[in-house]
Amino acid sequence: MPTPDTIRECFRLLIAAGCRNRPSDDMLALTAEVWAATLGDVSDADLRTGTIAYLRSPESTWWPAPGALLAHVPGQALAAIDDADEVWGRVREASGRGAEAAASLPWSPATLAAVRAVGGWDRIGYTPYDQHVALRAAFRNAYRSARGRERLEQEHPQLTDSEARGFFTRLEAHRKGEA
Repeated sequence: MPTPDTIRECFRLLIAAGCRNRPSDDMLALTAEVWAATLGDVSDADLRTGTIAYLRSPESTWWPAPGALLAHVPGQALAAIDDADEVWGRVREASGRGAEAAASLPWSPATLAAVRAVGGWDRIGYTPYDQHVALRAAFRNAYRSARGRERLEQEHPQLTDSEARGFFTRLEAHRKGEA
């Protein structure tokens, strides 16, 4: 989760760069809270890097919403790369060592889900070569589905209802001039 100091640092960068449509001074504190809550899975270093990358992009004319900034965070960009073929190659290579040896290696949850979906390590290891195209396609589909679920869980951290209500209460108070 980014620290308040890092969020303020990123805000200063965005302001100095002249991003339009920035929050008003009296809304910056609430905006920082929203950023902290919605970017909870982003480290300080990734937020700084993502902010600089955003400023280098054509869309940097405008103040970014947290979701727009996520597209420029290195970890998020790397996670979006499809590595199903690469993982299939490692799984296929490991299965040649035997099911027990392959299963003992450190695999991601998505990889293990895909291995289970195609019938397990033995099935991968003992499938005749001429049937690998279908097995590879099934593995890739299962792996991509599992990675998609992982990404959704990572990209959408759960706010508690009381946290969400707190944001809306403070926003409404600001609109009424009570903040």
